[in-house]
Amino acid sequence: MTPQELIGELYDAVENDDMYSRSYLVYAVEDLCAENDKLRELVRGLEVCADEDADARTDCPLYDEGEPDRCAKERIKRELGIEADA
Repeated sequence: MTPQELIGELYDAVENDDMYSRSYLVYAVEDLCAENDKLRELVRGLEVCADEDADARTDCPLYDEGEPDRCAKERIKRELGIEADA
């Protein structure tokens, strides 16, 4: 569901006083917020990756402590459904 579709459905649910639709839409809003947070995290990390003077281990917010020498951007891209191999 796109944000524009969600807004339309929210207006309809409020106009029709449809509590079931409102509760469903709250979850949809939470999902969009979580996706937005992941996108922001990815963009912040990619900005550091583009900086030639940055050190991946200390500067990159996506540096994955669980997997040494590995950036988490590929994992985040997979979670978001973005093609990881280009």
